[in-house]
Amino acid sequence: MVQAQNMAELVRRDLGEIREILVEEAAALPPAVENEVPFEDAPEERAVDPANLGPVEEEAAHGERAGRERVLKVRSRVGGRFGGIGTMIASAATKHVVTVSLAWGAVNEWTTQAGYMRVAARADHPTLTALVRRIAKQEGRHIDFYVTEATARLQHSTAAQKVTRFALAHRWSPVGSGIMPKAETDHLIRHLFAGEEGLSMARRIDRRIDRLPGLCGLGLIETARRAPLMAPV
Repeated sequence: MVQAQNMAELVRRDLGEIREILVEEAAALPPAVENEVPFEDAPEERAVDPANLGPVEEEAAHGERAGRERVLKVRSRVGGRFGGIGTMIASAATKHVVTVSLAWGAVNEWTTQAGYMRVAARADHPTLTALVRRIAKQEGRHIDFYVTEATARLQHSTAAQKVTRFALAHRWSPVGSGIMPKAETDHLIRHLFAGEEGLSMARRIDRRIDRLPGLCGLGLIETARRAPLMAPV
């Protein structure tokens, strides 16, 4: 319960700081043209019925039709209402499911932060680059939480190390895999982690994973980037 409260507090704090970043960056932009709504004075968001979307909103997005059709497809990939059953089964099978989740979360946070930094570097845009770097900095708080908690559990249990290592080696895949089309995730990996800089970033994350007790030598990130880079585009 305490851990959940701590994580919730981190998320609330991050959202507040990200909003401040957006306000600050918006203030630095050129004056808005007539009829644009300033960020601070924007009206409260209202729910939009996808069935009422016009032809512009219904245009294809990421190779899929937008609107309700796309929403339903994404939900079906996530698993809908039954997405938690797998976790329930895993919890019944092993008491180390929390350790697995924390280590898994650490890997995902490292890759997310690296992705932000690669976006910042590749964009080379005065506003976008600064904004994305500051958002990436917030990921450090999430990383601290996951790494600290995962390390504490892994270092006191050989069984937890074995279960976590097996889960990551056989089940982990980059964030978004299985939810977004494979072509999209492959494109993202090629865009962000290609070349010497991308390889260096991947190896840096793998070295961080190596420092988690019992997880040395997995090579998750370098392996994950290899197939998309070798596949024909």
